Amino acid sequence: PEYQPRSSGPDPRKLVQNIETPWIRDTLRWVKGTVKTLKRKIVSTIKSIFGLESNESKPLETPENFPDKKIASLVRAFKGHVSIQPVRMSKLVEVIVESESPEFAAFAANTLAQVYIDRNLKRKSQFTEFASQWFASQLDDLRRKVEKSEQELYAFRAKHGLVNLDNQQTIAAQRLAERNQELITAEKERTEIKTRYKQIEKIRAKIRAQADGKKVGRSDMDSLTDVLNSDAIRGLRSREIELMVELANLSEKYGPLHPKMIQGKTKLNELQTRMAEEVDKVYGSVKNSYQLALAKEEAIRENVQQQRDEKVALDKFAVQASLLEREANSNRQMYDTFLQQMSRADLSTKVQTGNMYLAEPAIPNAIPIKPQTPRDILLGLIMGVATSVGLVFFMEYGSRSIRGPRDLKRYFDGILTLGMIPKAPEVSKHSKSLVMLTHPKGVSANCYRHIRTSIWIAMESEPPFSFAVASPNDQEGKTTLAANLAIAMAQVEGVRVVLIDADLRRPRLGSIFRITDDHEKGKGLVHFLDGDAEESEILHETTVPNLAVVPAGPVPHQPTEMIHSKKMGALLQWCREQGFSVILDTPAALPVVDAMVLGNLVSGVVLTVSARQTAKDDALETVERFTNHGIKILGLVMQKVPMTSLPTYYRKSPYFVFKNQKNAG
Repeated sequence: PEYQPRSSGPDPRKLVQNIETPWIRDTLRWVKGTVKTLKRKIVSTIKSIFGLESNESKPLETPENFPDKKIASLVRAFKGHVSIQPVRMSKLVEVIVESESPEFAAFAANTLAQVYIDRNLKRKSQFTEFASQWFASQLDDLRRKVEKSEQELYAFRAKHGLVNLDNQQTIAAQRLAERNQELITAEKERTEIKTRYKQIEKIRAKIRAQADGKKVGRSDMDSLTDVLNSDAIRGLRSREIELMVELANLSEKYGPLHPKMIQGKTKLNELQTRMAEEVDKVYGSVKNSYQLALAKEEAIRENVQQQRDEKVALDKFAVQASLLEREANSNRQMYDTFLQQMSRADLSTKVQTGNMYLAEPAIPNAIPIKPQTPRDILLGLIMGVATSVGLVFFMEYGSRSIRGPRDLKRYFDGILTLGMIPKAPEVSKHSKSLVMLTHPKGVSANCYRHIRTSIWIAMESEPPFSFAVASPNDQEGKTTLAANLAIAMAQVEGVRVVLIDADLRRPRLGSIFRITDDHEKGKGLVHFLDGDAEESEILHETTVPNLAVVPAGPVPHQPTEMIHSKKMGALLQWCREQGFSVILDTPAALPVVDAMVLGNLVSGVVLTVSARQTAKDDALETVERFTNHGIKILGLVMQKVPMTSLPTYYRKSPYFVFKNQKNAG
């Protein structure tokens, strides 16, 4: 992108260039380029190994797709000398080309920049042209959609007569309101006429009942408007009143059977009969009016319902027409939008402008940038020292095992170190476990004698005594240590030793000392604990004077419970009474609790660890378990110690000098 410098003030890039010296800038650039190259090579190697790259995903410009292998190798080599770096605090990038020819480097940098600018313009042109073609193809579909939607809207309006929908809806609403008002008026009139009709019907019924001796009251007749409005009824009513007055006067003079009285009553009855006939005429007139009002109301009600149905249908058509009109407007807007975008795309295709330019052409550099021997040597030394220090720290803190005697002093400061067994030439995987017999003058034998003396000093007592040999885990040399210590102690004058194989899960002492497995002759500790043998029957003499071995015997189903039995303590007590010093070979201390049980039966425990094998956490946890159970730890013995890790007094002592002979002393 274009970079516009500030209108005022110094250029920050020039300030940075003035502050930095050339060799620092070149050094940083070289480091960045080297790191990027290494990263690219590592990533490409990993992808090729795991098959993450495919030929289809590679661009056409990659050298791997070139038909000419020579050109591909040249392009690959050229890419290794090209780097692109952004300029901080700006929108500029630097194209850096390294070459033995300054002119070629400048030419390549300028060519790469110009080709990139041209390619960007071409890509923009292709994109706008593609966009124009795409808009043109879409416009045809949109045009057809607009025509179709407008035709559907016109056909719908013509079919249902929707010329002016808004006016039609307004007129329909007004008509419906007028019909509703007429209906209300008709209902009111019908109610009034019905009331008059019912009243006249009651009076008529009473008049009809005069034949039964009932008379109609004057108030009933006078309360009817229709009756009062009839001239004939009013005249008959007046004549009736006169006859009634006349009959009242005659009744005072004559009796009821007087001819005048009879003649007056006859006239009165005829008058009432004529009055009833006139009331019937009024009743018929009111009845006809009531039926007419009822028919009128029903006709108006049907008209209201018709207007309401027309209004609902018109509203329904209005909704459908609105949907069609909205769809037509939407298609029209979409068509107009695409038409505008197509015009812009056509204009962009005709007028192409780029947003990139070559800010500063490259010129040949007369000063070579490499090789710079002092700088390369200095950087090599710095990187070598940093790598070595990092590797040392990684090995130091990454290892969790006990590496040598220094770790014993660091992590087990309060525990006595009884001795160390080195990786001597005679102690190889092809040698036997009894080094005290096979190589009595070797370095390992002397180390066992040194450990024997340290144990006697730690016991603070003269023989006979008893102790156990334990280790945190299996395969850490506890059985080998116990066997060789037993031989070393038995070689001392006046000391009788019993070596008991208390590892009932993985017994080995029987095979090491070649004790037969016959049931009668090879009875061991399990037979004694089961009650199948006496103490003297399980002691087996060895080729070493004053040394007897108690093998484990067959593997039991519940070894821990057998170790817990009282017979185990009785056996140790019998051995002490017989003057034997007892050495127990126990199982691993962490997986099972047998070592804790046996540790409480003896005077102390000798804990053995293996260099570069036993984990520090396992050894510390074993010590903590023994201490928490009140078991005395006589000391630590480290086995498989490399000769380079031994203290100086071990390696320089004439008693521990290795020679190339097989039985060297």
